[in-house]
Amino acid sequence: MYNCHGISFFDGDLIHNASVDGLLSLNLENGIVTKLFIGSKEPDAYVAVHDGKIFCTHTGCPSVQCYNADKSLAWEFKDKSMKGPRGIAVDENGIVYVANQDGGNIIIIKQDGSDHKIIKIDSIPTPRSKITILETPIYSIKNWNKKQGHKNPDTFEEQDIELERQLYTLNGRIREINKRIGSHSPEFSSDISNTSKYHCGKDRKLKTTRNYEFGLYQDGIHPGELLAKNWLKKISEQAKRDCWESVHKPPLK
Repeated sequence: MYNCHGISFFDGDLIHNASVDGLLSLNLENGIVTKLFIGSKEPDAYVAVHDGKIFCTHTGCPSVQCYNADKSLAWEFKDKSMKGPRGIAVDENGIVYVANQDGGNIIIIKQDGSDHKIIKIDSIPTPRSKITILETPIYSIKNWNKKQGHKNPDTFEEQDIELERQLYTLNGRIREINKRIGSHSPEFSSDISNTSKYHCGKDRKLKTTRNYEFGLYQDGIHPGELLAKNWLKKISEQAKRDCWESVHKPPLK
């Protein structure tokens, strides 16, 4: 078992840092692991591969090395601004980006390692995190058993009624918690429900009943493809609003 840190994919192989073993190459077709005898042998060293060249960080002596396809050293970048280099990436033009952890910035290195510039983290637009507890959508024990071929699925109607009551209570608690933390969950059950009103009894009181379109489920429990996509869209749109757009609102004038 190797102590794997950075990892990158190139030409059918996974190139990764294994601490004391340096860089290793794992062939995904035959499972053979090969030592490359290059790169840092310290923890928290990361690697990227671009156009046949291997780029890796070195934490002990803060630096970045670029190796040719024949494993010879193409160039090495060192600078006093580099403090705790971690993640590394290379764009399509061969420009190298290094996460300078202890420096609190991103170092951008020229293709040949001859020059660089620094971007402060504060100037990079980043999303924030926000906790939201998702409500549990309604599902049907009766329809589940019907899908499984039960001879008399109607016997589960009472369980469905009790399940709906319990889910109503559960989701009410979830809404209370979300409200306290300044969040809210999409109402998934609203996508499959509809209400109808009718008069009942001698006094003809108006009553309301709620019905659910369980035909939108695969089996009464798991959503069908269209419903699943709709719910995923709701979650994605809320995450975008809560964790990204709220950070990048234009300043008030």
